[in-house]
Amino acid sequence: MAIMLPQDIHTYNAQLLREEGAICAVLAQYIITNLPEASSKVRHGHPVWFLQSNPVVGYSKQKNGICVLFRSGQSFHEV
Repeated sequence: MAIMLPQDIHTYNAQLLREEGAICAVLAQYIITNLPEASSKVRHGHPVWFLQSNPVVGYSKQKNGICVLFRSGQSFHEV
């Protein structure tokens, strides 16, 4: 069952290339499903979800593709 995206996030996803927009739509649905208590908005040009006013996750179109952003104060290293 698809969950309705907030309009600003829907608009962000819609302006991407078809494949990138599809990836972002899946990411948004996953985030909304797993963080139902989070609020969301497009901030600094990309979608971000907040818990108690603290940004925790988002995604962004980058030169090389879609980047998922975790904002917990921790650094993640690629393996």
